[in-house]
Amino acid sequence: MPGGYDGNQGPEQSMPVLLSAASFQAFVITNTIAMICSISAGFLYASASFYNDEEKQEHRHLIAFWLILVAMGAMVVAFITGTFTVLSHSLGIAITACIVGSFSFFILIPEVFKLYNYEYITDPRFARYLEEQRIRTQYT
Repeated sequence: MPGGYDGNQGPEQSMPVLLSAASFQAFVITNTIAMICSISAGFLYASASFYNDEEKQEHRHLIAFWLILVAMGAMVVAFITGTFTVLSHSLGIAITACIVGSFSFFILIPEVFKLYNYEYITDPRFARYLEEQRIRTQYT
């Protein structure tokens, strides 16, 4: 837990020290979003194998793929806000860590836009069509 827990006797004993800081609250929210999206994506990937219908499998894989992207973005924001919360008393290093931590967005965002422009990422039927074409050309 960023900042640790309050060890003093009283009503706030064992509560996070930085509970009232906005950056800590942002950390908790984005960390929760990242965890929920990651677990959901893992479950969808695993449960897709139980379906015999390819369209249902592909639909679950597509949803899981986008959940992973959301989880990755939320994880980066959670890292940045958690780091800023802990290092807020040393503003120079806190800002440096936030800038360096946000570099992954410069890689992630353009790649997401590239992927979104490909129809097979947004339409499972197109992915199946491309796979069938690849198999046909492979054996001819």
